Amino acid sequence: MNHNNKTKEVLEAELKAIQEKGIQADRESLKRNMHTQFADPLEFAREYVVNSYDAMATECYISGRETDETVTVTIRDNGKGMGLQRLQDYFKIFRSRKDYTDVKAIGRFGVGKMSVAAIPGLLLFSGVTSTGNECWRFETDTLIDDRPVNLERIEPVPSKGTKFEITIMKTMSLSDLLSKIYDILFKYVRHLKIDVYFDLPEVDEEHNPIRRKLTKGIWDYGHKFLGKELKVFINETPVEIVMGIGICGHELYQNKVFITSRYNLLSFDLGKEIIVPNLMIRINSDYFELTFGRHCLSNESILLYLAKEIREIILPEYFEYIISCFNEDLVTGSPEIIEKIDEMVVGLLALNPNNESWDTFPLFNVHGGGRISFRKLREDILKNGLVYIEASENEGTDYSMFNATVLKQHQPEHGLELVEKAFGKKVINLNLRDTVIEILNKNKIVLSAEEKQFETFLVFQAKQEVLNRIIRRGNQSSDYYSDGNIDLNEQLDNSMGICEEARIVERDISSLSWKVNYLVERDGKTSCYSRKFLISGNKIILNLNHSEVRQFVELSSINARLSAHWAMAMCLSDPKLLPHITPDAREDILLIDAMSRINADGDFIPNREFVKTEKPFLDFLRNCKNKDGKDDSFNS
Repeated sequence: MNHNNKTKEVLEAELKAIQEKGIQADRESLKRNMHTQFADPLEFAREYVVNSYDAMATECYISGRETDETVTVTIRDNGKGMGLQRLQDYFKIFRSRKDYTDVKAIGRFGVGKMSVAAIPGLLLFSGVTSTGNECWRFETDTLIDDRPVNLERIEPVPSKGTKFEITIMKTMSLSDLLSKIYDILFKYVRHLKIDVYFDLPEVDEEHNPIRRKLTKGIWDYGHKFLGKELKVFINETPVEIVMGIGICGHELYQNKVFITSRYNLLSFDLGKEIIVPNLMIRINSDYFELTFGRHCLSNESILLYLAKEIREIILPEYFEYIISCFNEDLVTGSPEIIEKIDEMVVGLLALNPNNESWDTFPLFNVHGGGRISFRKLREDILKNGLVYIEASENEGTDYSMFNATVLKQHQPEHGLELVEKAFGKKVINLNLRDTVIEILNKNKIVLSAEEKQFETFLVFQAKQEVLNRIIRRGNQSSDYYSDGNIDLNEQLDNSMGICEEARIVERDISSLSWKVNYLVERDGKTSCYSRKFLISGNKIILNLNHSEVRQFVELSSINARLSAHWAMAMCLSDPKLLPHITPDAREDILLIDAMSRINADGDFIPNREFVKTEKPFLDFLRNCKNKDGKDDSFNS
């Protein structure tokens, strides 16, 4: 028999065995994997309090005792207890009988009992359970191995309830251990409708044992936090959503037992995390399905729907509720809440700047008025083209003379960042020391006729048809220079080497607007002499205070077209203007513009023969191509 036939027979035998017996799992490995799903070994306390609640207990008592080497924790309740069949089910993994009609069971998988196996140094797990009709005692030293659990019937039968005892090797005092268990229970079950008491190994001043009750949580956040409960449905299953103002956090619960705060419930479906400051969200639903360790959902896809529902429906509805709560008592009596709401609105605007529920909320502090909304600010910027942010050191600055809204430095946290991100270059931050602005009071400054004429020529004449005509003319007359004019042809070819990119920048150039005015420092009145021009979005403002710009204005009386060309060439040499355009394209654009302006009547250059006979034009082209040359009239 060859190897292949043998392998085939072995495989067929294994498949037949699986068909007859099913797939066999390594039970011990499976159990070990399950108990490792519990992040904290003391989470057994949560599981057993939950079990008490599922057994309809109203009270649960936690106590303990210790020796030099061991610590024993006792958890007992007044629930319905377990009969023999229910107790046998309890010790079977994946079996948990929860058929009480008066309570929504929290434990569902029958694996909560495995949390005990996660405790390092487990020595003994035992307990007593009574239904009022029968009572059983159980004991084992492990839940991982498949060792039998010792069961013993108890007579006479005590009152209903169950008591668990877990004995472990001592690594801390009983007092410290109970303190850690208290913290875990406060985190997970403080909202559960069951009273939990701790009998501490301490006495009061009268030597009486101290009993401490687990503090109950406020589920709806309360009026002081502007808490409100809202509700949505998933396949007719209710999802309870509670919102409030406080420490930002998103919490998931199942039957008011905490699951996790790891999810962002506003942006789970967006692929990016968006934080709305001070917004507390608590979601509770029986629809959630949990993993063994109870720290995340196994049906996370439900959060895709919930996140969108919260953003688009629940959140606007809650914000309308907040607005309805505004009154004199809230404003004067709870300034900390008002501040938190302001900060929250900044986050909401980052989440959705166009939502009318919050974009009309008076948020930003402005000079010359109280507060304006994001919508009003947007309208002002659309009208005026910009918005100012005041300087920190602004003594003596009269912001009433400014030609647009001036925001104060003091704003809700991240408010100015929101404005700068939303409106970009339209925001003039006067707090920057190199800030220069256009003179504000236009009534006091009247441009001269010479300045107005110069401004009218600040329009690029570089158009696609100019480039096409130059190239076409050049191709038609290429034979003209074949007889001895090599040197001049080479100069022309070098000067007129129009790059392909220059063909497609007409839209960018046409989007620019040019003007002349006097630039001032950030106080709005001190003349600025250092800056030649100001770039504000797509607007270029030449500074009439600067000496070179003054020279351009004076030269415009001799040749306004070329003077304007040189002024615009000076600006275009700055890479901040149209930064995506390459240096070669900038040079070619200037060449095309110059060729459009070279005749006094504004006609295009007729042909290259004109260029040959007009040496000044060739010199002009050479100067345009060589901005680092010796010609100071252009080298700016």
